[in-house]
Amino acid sequence: MVSTTQILRLGFLVVSLAITSTVQAVEPQQCASIEVDAKRLACYDGIFRASEEIEQDPHEAFGAEQVEQPKEAVEKEEPIVTMTATVRSISKPKGRPATITLDNDQVWHQVSFRYIRLREGDAISIRPSRFGGYILANERGVTMRVRRTR
Repeated sequence: MVSTTQILRLGFLVVSLAITSTVQAVEPQQCASIEVDAKRLACYDGIFRASEEIEQDPHEAFGAEQVEQPKEAVEKEEPIVTMTATVRSISKPKGRPATITLDNDQVWHQVSFRYIRLREGDAISIRPSRFGGYILANERGVTMRVRRTR
């Protein structure tokens, strides 16, 4: 006697064969005109998937991400640019974030809760943060997050 699992498998096989046999479209516009979703997807797959996909032994690929890549293939990171300036003025209302004006007329606003002691005439550096935004550092290397407002 035939079980329902076998019938379902046979039905899936018949549907799969019907879908793949009707996929002979050469142009994407022809695929777009197909109304049945599964047939349309199979049509697009037939056009855009590489027909020469080489099957790779799973054991060959295991751990391949740890193999050192050739130097030409490694992307070169752009150097992080650091700006140096001198503090012209600083405004630090009680309980509010500091606003720092630099000698180049840029105005930076404190974002982090961490405040570093700055005075007029102090040399500072500002560099991009790895996670967005900017980091201001004083001469001693103490840092706080800042945002440019002008």
